[in-house]
Amino acid sequence: MNKLILIIIFFNYSATSLDYKMYCDELFCKDKKSNHTVCLRKDVQCRPIENCKTLPMTRELRQVVVDQHNEMRNRFASGKDVYHNQPNAASNLMVINYDLELEEVVKCHLNTCTFDHDVCRKTKKFSTVGQNTFKGNGLFNPYKINKAMMAWYSEIKNVEPERYIKYTLAKPNAPETGHFTQLVWSKSEFIGCTASTDGTILYFGCNYGPAGNVDGVRTVKWGTPCSECPNKLKCNSKYKSLCGDLLAIPDPPGTKPGASSLSTFAPSLKNCKNKTYFALVLLLYAIIVFI
Repeated sequence: MNKLILIIIFFNYSATSLDYKMYCDELFCKDKKSNHTVCLRKDVQCRPIENCKTLPMTRELRQVVVDQHNEMRNRFASGKDVYHNQPNAASNLMVINYDLELEEVVKCHLNTCTFDHDVCRKTKKFSTVGQNTFKGNGLFNPYKINKAMMAWYSEIKNVEPERYIKYTLAKPNAPETGHFTQLVWSKSEFIGCTASTDGTILYFGCNYGPAGNVDGVRTVKWGTPCSECPNKLKCNSKYKSLCGDLLAIPDPPGTKPGASSLSTFAPSLKNCKNKTYFALVLLLYAIIVFI
């Protein structure tokens, strides 16, 4: 049993496809005037700090994230939310899909068990990436994900109508609104989430691509749902007030399609081209066998 646990730990923390060279390129985060989160933690390969534990995402939990986001975005876009300060429908809200690189980057950050936002979290696909975070206690499960997202969505009651037309950064001591506006930001199309714990506090966070909450940019356009979808997209067949198609939840490389996984971005041994990685795996196996 101990041998199996050791193997799982090795694969969970040694196998990663994060491109440290790209993230550490001095030009990659030049606009943020800060090193990328992954680069800042490259020496420990984004592993959890002492007394911090990664809480693994499964395919089922990723599905909960996507479903809950789309249900909330659809409710908002329909114009029928009773708490909406401006009861208009939204014409250009995109459906949300899941992205594994966004998940990996936010996992690297939350493996510090901190509630603060990081500075540069862009990815190969998204030059701007937004972020929502939540902290609580108890077990990490679908209920806790729903609780986090309900907390973010509840900020709808604090949003001034003009901030939908032109987003402005929050004023000091103003009620929280940024979690909600990111959640319903019309142009955000992908999300990746993860969680960690220090044994007492549960940290949950999601990264969004492209980013929302951009100063001076319109949060959403009012009008008939899906009437101004980008690229001539149509209304989604399930979420009829959102634009675009739902994609299947992606499976981390090295896992069977549709299977749950203890770790993400773990490469298949068959297809792995990293000879050093192979050597370490074989060495560890030999040590375990002869212990």
